[in-house]
This record gives sequence, structure tokens and C-alpha cells, in this order.
Amino acid sequence: MTPRRRIFVLHKNFTYSISRFTKSVHPIVTSPRNEKEFSHSLINLSSSWANFLRAYVLSSIMGAKLGKNKITTNAGFVNDINTALGIAIKQIKPNATPRADGSWNDFDEPNWLISNQIIKIATKLNFSNLTNISATFSTGSNSYDTLRIFRNYYAHRNRDLQRKVSNQCLIISMPSNLTVTEALASPTSNGTILFHKIIDDLYIASKMLCH
Repeated sequence: MTPRRRIFVLHKNFTYSISRFTKSVHPIVTSPRNEKEFSHSLINLSSSWANFLRAYVLSSIMGAKLGKNKITTNAGFVNDINTALGIAIKQIKPNATPRADGSWNDFDEPNWLISNQIIKIATKLNFSNLTNISATFSTGSNSYDTLRIFRNYYAHRNRDLQRKVSNQCLIISMPSNLTVTEALASPTSNGTILFHKIIDDLYIASKMLCH
């Protein structure tokens, strides 16, 4: 997702992605469980969320508009994406350096799925929408961590990640012996299927961030 001069455009684009996931996930969780389909869908959802947050942070650094006469940073304007990316990276990795051509290595980028890193960047750069960002990621929802942990397990599967999955299941009030696929297809305490709850929470978060 490309950074924009108007924040609401990011929400519009992400909403479109979320609607596609909602339609694709429904038949998966209501039919016999297929781990390959769950894995593919969750990793894609994770990528969409990370791309949205990346575009949101870079747009904010570039002085994107929240509304009439309101911009997202008090630090001035940055005109190009690479410079904005370098500024974001430096807030997390002060000693990081760009390549000889001025571009940045993907491995130096913040982990966009870690909420605290988004808040740290916004705090250090004195974003004017910092209160909104902090409120969004302090709502008590565990969906951000669940998405990241479950995604990492599907992508890298090892014993340590399985332990983290078990711990996260306990945090979200599910049995620790569930597989990721079983957990995603299970109802949460309010009766909503976990995969659907994650999608709903991401939509709500994107709306809070962009309005």
C-alpha cells in the first residue's frame, strides 16, 4: 500500500482489502478445516495489515492530512518515501545505515506488526495524531498480537513458536493445546469465530487511526 497525502484514502483501501478477506474466510471456517487455506488467508491478512500500518506511518511522516487544516506530524514535511522510511527506521534502529544508493534494507524496517513500535515512532516524532494512535493500540484487544504470533507460526513453524501460540491461546481464553487452525476456527468468549474477530478488530483499528 502506497503512502498517501490524505489519511482517509488509506482507510478506504484497507476497507476494500478487509471486505475481500471477510468473503474468503467465511467458507473456510464453515467447512472442514483446511490448514493450507487458513495459513494462506492469515498470512495474506497479516501482510495487508502490515502494509497498511507502514503506509500510515510513512504518510504521517510526510505530513498527510487527517482533515481540514490538520496534518499528522508537527515535525515538518518530507517529500519522498525513502526519506520518510529512513526517519521511521532511525526511531527503532538508530545505528542503521542505508545502502550505497541511499535505499534501505528491508531487514532494517520496523516490525510493522508490533504495535509498540508504531507508538514509539509516533511518540519520538511528535505526531499530532499520537493520542489517536495510542488509544487505538490500547483498547485491550489481543487481536494484533494473535495475528502476529499465529502468522509467524504458519510461516516458520518451530517449537518456540508453538509455545508462543499456546501462551497466546491462554491469553485469549482458549485451550492451550489447540493448533493455530483449530483456534482460528473456534468461537471466542462472545461467540464470534476468532478469525472473524481478528478481521473485525483490524477494521475498527484502521477506522480509529484514520478518523
